[in-house]
Amino acid sequence: MPDENKYTVLRKIGYAIPVTCGLCRSGDFYKSDKSQWGTCMKHRYEHLKHDNPTGGRGISIVKGGTCPDAMADQSKVDELHAHVEFLEASGG
Repeated sequence: MPDENKYTVLRKIGYAIPVTCGLCRSGDFYKSDKSQWGTCMKHRYEHLKHDNPTGGRGISIVKGGTCPDAMADQSKVDELHAHVEFLEASGG
């Protein structure tokens, strides 16, 4: 059971969790929990120095980044547990 005093303070200060790349459906992050780096599977580009797979490469992203296309992945949101009340609305 979460400590209600903690949540009272979080509400009072206007705490919010934005839908960042780390919570997005398109964010694919490396297996190490310590790594902030991953790949966006939605936004792609043609790399200038290397061969590109069909359709280009996913762009490099960090967990704390976001874009207007960010859509929350329910399996990632589920990891927020009681903090889910602070999740900001997204297009997904």
